[in-house]
Amino acid sequence: MKRSLTALAVLATTAGVFAVPTAAFAAQNNDIGGEVYTNGGWTPGHVTRHKTDTGDIKVKITNNVDGGICLRLRSTTSNSVFAGPVCWVAGEYTAKFVATDVLRGTDFTIEAKKRVATGTNNEWAGIANY
Repeated sequence: MKRSLTALAVLATTAGVFAVPTAAFAAQNNDIGGEVYTNGGWTPGHVTRHKTDTGDIKVKITNNVDGGICLRLRSTTSNSVFAGPVCWVAGEYTAKFVATDVLRGTDFTIEAKKRVATGTNNEWAGIANY
């Protein structure tokens, strides 16, 4: 049996066959973050993100700001907001769904703003599962 598996591995390698299990394309955690301003305006996202499967986008804030934070998602294809805003009050760190049933292949950016425009400009951070 071992000999057969070795021969199969050599054959697959020399033939250029590369199999990736479906689970490898499942959603995964991605670091997100940026700066929000006291003027209360939306800060555009500068990183284009890509949804690799159809499903939800969930965010957990790891560094919240004074006044809290709101996030929304903008399609880079149509330039339209398709999810949110979803907000966290100051001191809140729970994971929340920002979008559900997002189609595989969707390219988007994450925009942020202070929930309550107060204090100073702040850096925020989180983890997005998409």
